[in-house]
Amino acid sequence: MPNPQPTPPTSSTPAQALAQLKKYYFDLNDNFATLVGQCTTDDQRNQVKNEFVVARDAYLKAQNQVLIDHDNTLAAMTKQLGDLQKQIDNAISSAEQIAKILQILATASGVAAKIVTTAT
Repeated sequence: MPNPQPTPPTSSTPAQALAQLKKYYFDLNDNFATLVGQCTTDDQRNQVKNEFVVARDAYLKAQNQVLIDHDNTLAAMTKQLGDLQKQIDNAISSAEQIAKILQILATASGVAAKIVTTAT
């Protein structure tokens, strides 16, 4: 049986991208105390705080500007951020090691920051 091809992202509107940025920011905000509580070092706590700031800034910037989808890159990034958000939620609910959660957060924050680069 041939390997199935990954599902391409569906078309994403700027409103969907903004909604995903909002979800990422608010979910991170809601889980902030839990994440910081799982940290064992100051570096880990600082990373959680930094990822929170990136998520907040990306959401606020996107909220105040217009996101434009260039060649479906916005759709792909929105889907990627949604997939990462699911990984974060699963990792938190299953009490994954904080190092794994921080790695996913760093990737998600990078995607969130890229989404905002589509703004005009």
